Amino acid sequence: MHNELSEAQNSRLIDEALASEPIKNTFRLSWEFLSLNRQFTLTVMALLLILSLLGMTIPVVGAIFTVLSSALSISMQIYIGRLVYESQDIQQFVSEVKIAKGEDILKKFFSPSIGAYMGWMVLSLLFLVIIGFIAGVIGVPQVNLEETMVLKNEKEIMEFLSVIAIPTLLLFLLFLLIQPLIQFKIIKADNFNQGFFAVMNFFSLKVWRRAFRWSYIRYVFAVFGIGMLYMIGVFLLMTIPMVNYIAIILGFYVWMILLSVASVMVERVLEYEDV
Repeated sequence: MHNELSEAQNSRLIDEALASEPIKNTFRLSWEFLSLNRQFTLTVMALLLILSLLGMTIPVVGAIFTVLSSALSISMQIYIGRLVYESQDIQQFVSEVKIAKGEDILKKFFSPSIGAYMGWMVLSLLFLVIIGFIAGVIGVPQVNLEETMVLKNEKEIMEFLSVIAIPTLLLFLLFLLIQPLIQFKIIKADNFNQGFFAVMNFFSLKVWRRAFRWSYIRYVFAVFGIGMLYMIGVFLLMTIPMVNYIAIILGFYVWMILLSVASVMVERVLEYEDV
């Protein structure tokens, strides 16, 4: 891979990666990041696993560990995104990965990562409100959950899903479409406010106009389509006892690295068109 990405002259690493086989190079750069410093990768995944498990403890204490886990995850996304976007060549990329330390990354990007985390929380609440409003307008079947806390029969389950599933699926597809552009905004954030408002770009008309360019749609769904096949394999591993938590962390970590690399790659594609 090093030779393939270094053939072009007078351009940054990301430009070389896009010049030939951009989809393959997205996955290659993601894999290089994961494999060049295995100790770093295993350490971060172990920390994510531990923090996630601690997040399931007492509500107040668990919430702190959940926030820390999210901050570490987002910090890693910022780091790999900036590394791919700013590296001059593959040699610089390799050198940076080999000396990477999780604690340094978390410390450096803690503020924007917490801002982005809060932004995602607010956006998630807005999604729930929207889904609830749509369900209220359409009409959700009345279900008594107070005594059993479960849907009483198969008919009620199907009625409930028929009302909720469609708006939820549409919101998910819209989110999937615009996610790389929001991710790039997060990657470029330097502080809490920038991290928070990067997420709020979900409501930016300019961002949505860029998301409906054919070059963008083609790239995003090509990468996500292949990525979904990988996630199916992860979900299958999650059914195996004692392996499920590890599969979740492994799947999540690899996915977030791929998403960050894809975000800066497709942003660069749009930058070419904006010139």
